[in-house]
Amino acid sequence: MGNNAAQEALNQGQNYLNNHYDYNSAITWFTRASELYEPITDPTQQQSKAQAWLGLAMAYHHIGQHVLRDQYLAKAQVLLQIPDDLAVYTDANKFTAAAIDYCVVHGYRLYIYYEQCQKAAGAIDQQKAHLCAARDSFL
Repeated sequence: MGNNAAQEALNQGQNYLNNHYDYNSAITWFTRASELYEPITDPTQQQSKAQAWLGLAMAYHHIGQHVLRDQYLAKAQVLLQIPDDLAVYTDANKFTAAAIDYCVVHGYRLYIYYEQCQKAAGAIDQQKAHLCAARDSFL
């Protein structure tokens, strides 16, 4: 029951975000979804839980709530056992759909770092490093 209710809360949040552009209602539903997913400990549900964390991370990315994006991204990273250095993440058995989603959200995060560096007139080498890191994450 908890997983169905959690998924429904996540779907409602996505509906408010994507169809009604009502960020406050979306955040209310996302908070509820998080509260429902948090206690799920069944090992067979960990991929679903990771997918939920990644959905929340991407939703918060779109809303501009980058601290929350990073918190949910970190939760998914732990569940999926993804190392900080993606270059050493070579175990094909662990590279699931959820891991791919992690890399996408992480890539968007890194691209935002590039944009922030560019707007702040950061050094070209620093901008390039952020952009290359984002590209590598997407690849």
